[in-house]
Amino acid sequence: LQGSHPFRLEYFQKKANKGLALAWFSNRAKNLHWLTEDTTVTKDKQRLPIPIGPVGERPTIYRNFITGTTPRSIGVAFPGGITLAYSADHFAPELLWTGAFLDGANKWAERGTADNPPAGQNVVHPTKARALPENAKFTGYELDSAGNPTFTVSIGSGTLTDSYHAAPNSLVRTLTLTGGGPSVDLLVSDKPDEATLTISAEGATLEKSKNRTSLKLTPGKPVTLTYRWK
Repeated sequence: LQGSHPFRLEYFQKKANKGLALAWFSNRAKNLHWLTEDTTVTKDKQRLPIPIGPVGERPTIYRNFITGTTPRSIGVAFPGGITLAYSADHFAPELLWTGAFLDGANKWAERGTADNPPAGQNVVHPTKARALPENAKFTGYELDSAGNPTFTVSIGSGTLTDSYHAAPNSLVRTLTLTGGGPSVDLLVSDKPDEATLTISAEGATLEKSKNRTSLKLTPGKPVTLTYRWK
């Protein structure tokens, strides 16, 4: 293009569109005057999914933003289609679902800013609030020989280990409080969805008050919670 006045064109690709169209207008001539033959841009074809899931008999760990939980979330996909998203901010499995795990294309095929919701079914939000006292601090996690995770939280002078493994149509969670210090209250659920999921406990009594379900953790006494889909 050549005209009477030099100009400089700067642009960036905000979305996944291809092509560049150029036009001008003035206060007197409000309609666009196209300087290029193409007056539209071409959108990409529909993006193909990049499914993430377990490899063989080992769970897959996903460290990135997951829609529906806090920024510090850790996704775990177990063989058999059982999945959890653990919140390191709230010390709880804030999302549980079955079937497919996540679509990695939301993060890997573009700029990495898109939401990344669960890709499966039967999504349940057991809790949305902090599950442990204010002095609790997330200290990390480890995997056992089978790849099952154990999350660790310090609570004053005590340490809480929070372990998970999958069973048929259910998720098994084992909590063990060690070290000195008093018993600790644990929020189990504040979003009851008994039509989809049931929660049972061994080693402690589930205490229900309105929409909240909690239990008391005593040092040296493990507690097992089983989350079972109906």
